[in-house]
Amino acid sequence: MCVTPASCTANGGSPAGRVGRRVGAGVWIACAALFTAGHVLNAVKLRLLLGWDAVSMGPCLRAQFAGIAAGFGLPGVAGGDVVRALMLAPGAGAARVTVASVAD
Repeated sequence: MCVTPASCTANGGSPAGRVGRRVGAGVWIACAALFTAGHVLNAVKLRLLLGWDAVSMGPCLRAQFAGIAAGFGLPGVAGGDVVRALMLAPGAGAARVTVASVAD
């Protein structure tokens, strides 16, 4: 399986190995940075939807990345949203979190 540049080039002549040699480490790092930046911006959007004073940025970031992890592992399309809501409801209130989740 080709997950990192090292694992792609370790496959030798496999198609994944050939892709790993064509795509440099800089591209992989740039993609990871863009992925992370996009989710940080989504956490900022979530904080704006909740109300800037309702929750600080730290819990929004933790909830965002926990939601991503849950989305990979839980069945259904709403798994990540449920985890984010459960993490943010104690600080922002269930009503605000519900409205923000629907608006998102």
